[in-house]
Amino acid sequence: LADMLAGAKTPVIVTERSGEAPGSVKHLVAIAELLGAPVVEARGTKFVNFPRTHALHAGFNALATVKDADVIFCLSTIAPWHPSNAAPAPGVKVAMLDENPLRQEKPVWGYQSDLCVFGEVEGSLAALLDALKTRVKAGDPARAKNIESWGAKNNARRQKVRDDALALKSSEPLDERYVAHVINEVMPADVIYVDETITTHGNLLAAMDKVGVGGYIQGAVGGLGTGLGTALGAKAGHPGRPVVCMIEIGRAHV
Repeated sequence: LADMLAGAKTPVIVTERSGEAPGSVKHLVAIAELLGAPVVEARGTKFVNFPRTHALHAGFNALATVKDADVIFCLSTIAPWHPSNAAPAPGVKVAMLDENPLRQEKPVWGYQSDLCVFGEVEGSLAALLDALKTRVKAGDPARAKNIESWGAKNNARRQKVRDDALALKSSEPLDERYVAHVINEVMPADVIYVDETITTHGNLLAAMDKVGVGGYIQGAVGGLGTGLGTALGAKAGHPGRPVVCMIEIGRAHV
């Protein structure tokens, strides 16, 4: 895996659940910075897998980013993109790392995998980082330029999300994009969000870019009805932190 990533010219990392182990985030940040590789959180992301204000955060639409990749690294993903046959392009290699990377419980899963690595995520990323440090020179100018380019894209994308949200300030009923923008601006840094939304999920993810590592849990398990219990569990586990539970009652009602 280290050889594949080190030899790639335009690697892209897609993740969905790696942030379940908060300690894995620092390893993923170091790997992405060493490679100059953008990191996409899949649209069904359930945790904060990568800091959303980081220059290499590439949003939540994997298909828009992997189209230019020569190697795609799927880290702890269930559905990195949809449909499964929409990517990769011919000749592009896909590597996967997870405790259960091939999702044996899903008989119609159907994603390409050229290299499949089984392993506990946090420890595996630490080992991968060590292996990459022997193969990739830190501070490579081309990779640094790539980081700068992705940083500009991330800033522009987040600014557009803010502008779109503010334009909806007077909408009736309140639009979830404006609600999420306000929550993102006023809540303290140690807040924990439990998100039990479906149709509004993507807009909430895009707007709430200040959420910290360990501060977001996707609380919809198999549909609706589990969010409040998840939020109570989060509060029991972190009694000193504010917990916000977002429950979708209907479109544009959160």
